[in-house]
Amino acid sequence: MSIRTLYQLSALLLFSIFFINCADEEPMNPVVENPDWKRLSNFANERRIQLNSFVVDDQLYTVGREYFTHLEATGDAEIPYVAQNNFLYFISYYSFQPPISAMFFPMLLDNFLSCSDSRSPTLSQANLNIDFLALDSLFRYFEIPSYKSTPGCGINDENQLLVAYKRRTAPNSQQVNTSFYLAKIELSSGAGPLDTVNQHFIHEDFGIQNITGITTVNSDFYVCGDDIAVRINSAGEIEKLDGPGLTKIYGFGEKLIGIGFKKAYASEDDGISWAEIASFDDSLFELKLHDLDGEIIATFEDKIYHFIDSEGNFLFQEIENEHLEDILITSLSKFDNQVFLTTLSGVFRKGIEDFWTYKE
Repeated sequence: MSIRTLYQLSALLLFSIFFINCADEEPMNPVVENPDWKRLSNFANERRIQLNSFVVDDQLYTVGREYFTHLEATGDAEIPYVAQNNFLYFISYYSFQPPISAMFFPMLLDNFLSCSDSRSPTLSQANLNIDFLALDSLFRYFEIPSYKSTPGCGINDENQLLVAYKRRTAPNSQQVNTSFYLAKIELSSGAGPLDTVNQHFIHEDFGIQNITGITTVNSDFYVCGDDIAVRINSAGEIEKLDGPGLTKIYGFGEKLIGIGFKKAYASEDDGISWAEIASFDDSLFELKLHDLDGEIIATFEDKIYHFIDSEGNFLFQEIENEHLEDILITSLSKFDNQVFLTTLSGVFRKGIEDFWTYKE
């Protein structure tokens, strides 16, 4: 065989490898099978940092630092899932956890809010970029809770987005007001690109300087911080909730569940009154709650708990997390009869039947 022929074969081999690696969709094979949590091999290297997930019909959406992924089940035992990885042109703060809806997801950086279409996030015409300095000349920076606690802003079931930010005390001043301000932005899409329906600014001193949680329950937003909880409805009306100091509020069925310092509370009258339902170690201050088939699941760092309602008193039962040690969990979703965890170290899955295994 001539040297020229060897060069040609080598070039063909390199081209073939390059072509395979550049495919838009790639099959995802789990790593070595074991009875515990299985890591999905697609979420490795630059794609291992995953911040949130959302289930839409027959797809699981995940968002990371640089990629937005559509995951589909194939029904094939050997290649159970296929992923389409969409590179994000707008990369947000590392500490920001984006919420996701069936229509869009937001990213924040400097004075820009970028909303990308969840269905086609790489199409530039499908994205909406909003310059907050153009909306409010006193804008200073976005105020976001820790990604360990809640998403950095909220999306309700009416496709409204609530963003908190700080304002300067005066034009060209570097000093900021101690209180925060809110922008409620309603988006629409249909078959076309994302667009704003209306924008509503809430400039009111709630007495909150540091936000610990932004959550949504149906069409309502809940903002908590400094032992104060505020509800904003879809019309922009504000209601300050009385009761214990809460860091975040979730909705489960007809109840609101509030997390405070070392305690959890429940309200059955839409936040008018609260009853203590559980206490826990102060190390679980930033735990997140998730709905899994009507059951309340709590996650904190690498720990998973079943929040069990025992005749009105809630108990924490820790769920087996072998092979997840020292991995920070960012979200939990049920998809394809599996429990999926997004983490800062990849995505993991486990069959729903095997999930309910408690630590002894």
